[in-house]
Amino acid sequence: MSPNRSCRISKPAAKDDLLVSQLLTIAQAFRVTPIFLLAPIATSSVRLDIANVSSSFDDMTVVQFDAWISGEPNGAYDWNTLADRAERTQLHDHARTPRTDP
Repeated sequence: MSPNRSCRISKPAAKDDLLVSQLLTIAQAFRVTPIFLLAPIATSSVRLDIANVSSSFDDMTVVQFDAWISGEPNGAYDWNTLADRAERTQLHDHARTPRTDP
């Protein structure tokens, strides 16, 4: 490096974003559901605090977030329409139906 050039040392930028695949891999390694890495489940009544999500999450509590993530039709999350609730119920029931091999 020539004496006329300065060397600037800077800290690496903080990384807030995580790929979904990374989140799933970390959760699997810890043998926990990904929700445990996203929100403080032990304090379920507090407001959700996740960086860089839309304002639609602003009034959501941790328990509502958990219900939304899981798709639980009768959970704490208030689905917007009856059609939303019916869709979630149908998906929920379908997921619990035992599969039969042909």
